[in-house]
Formats: sequence, structure tokens, C-alpha cells
Amino acid sequence: GTSAWNALLQGKKRWAFLHPRAIDEGRISKTEAEVPPGMSLADWFRCTVPALQKRCPDDVLEYVQEEGEIMYVPAGIWHGVLNVTDTVAVTQNFVGPWELEGSFRSLVQYRPCLAHDW
Repeated sequence: GTSAWNALLQGKKRWAFLHPRAIDEGRISKTEAEVPPGMSLADWFRCTVPALQKRCPDDVLEYVQEEGEIMYVPAGIWHGVLNVTDTVAVTQNFVGPWELEGSFRSLVQYRPCLAHDW
């Protein structure tokens, strides 16, 4: 996976973060963490996130990003983002030295020609 940062220039974004241990230890399933077909992201934030927080309060974090703030999302941290208002942001995904091996394995699997050229 990759890490990422998001610099919010205008508006508000609502973030939900899920610690990987919640899935690794079986307290939350991957299916529960995803937005199901037919459900809007807004409904998922309104219904699912509070239910997950109630079950695993130490593993689910919410944050509202304001203008001028920068969010950093480390590789492996599941997250969802909802624009609360119209937003303008700059974001970048990157592979740090600690993620290089895993990212390269994924590249070989999903983009073998690119991996070969790299």
C-alpha cells in the first residue's frame, strides 16, 4: 500500500479511520467496513460509523478536517472520506521506504509491465 497526505484548501471533509487490528483480530469484518451497494457514503457515515464506534471505540476514529489542515494517512490504515461541503484539496500518495517491498509486490502482481520497467 501507499501512504498519503491531503491538504484542504477550502471546505470541510469528514474522515473515518479504522485501525487494522480491528479487522486482523476479527472484531470488524472487511465487509462491515465497506460501503455496501445501494448505500450512499453519507448514510454509511450516519449509520455504520457510529455502530462500529460503539462496538470498537478504540479502533474507529472520526475527524472533521478544516481549511488549512493536512491529514496524513499511513499505509495500511483503512479510511473513508466524505466531503461535508464543496472542497478544494491537494493530495498525494507515496511509497515510503518502509512500504517499498509490499508496494513492489503489488505492482508485479497487478502491473507486471510497469514493474519490469521500474
